[in-house]
Amino acid sequence: LRAEGETSPRIALDRLTRGLFGAVVFDVVMPDLDGIDLVRAIRRIDPRIPLIAMTGIEPSMYPAIRELLHVLGTRTVLRKPFEPARLLDELRPLGFLSDPPAGSAEFTARTHGL
Repeated sequence: LRAEGETSPRIALDRLTRGLFGAVVFDVVMPDLDGIDLVRAIRRIDPRIPLIAMTGIEPSMYPAIRELLHVLGTRTVLRKPFEPARLLDELRPLGFLSDPPAGSAEFTARTHGL
């Protein structure tokens, strides 16, 4: 798994047009471009790339934002804060990660509900 990051969604979109990426993980609230407009722009570039959103948005607004992002083609919306293992759980079915090896800290945490 290799990850690349950008602080500007506009730069990230430019990079997406020039490179091969397996998935896009993004925040819903960003400078210059919100997550809804980002998803629309990504879908014009690549209608099939898996999208995973994350947000710390006001809890009362979360269901509506989650539903809109799903309608636009976002795979999942993670509520912040979340454990890193939760993101890994979303990436694993996409083929980016294998199951954690037995005896590893991640395996222990998963199998013992930690």
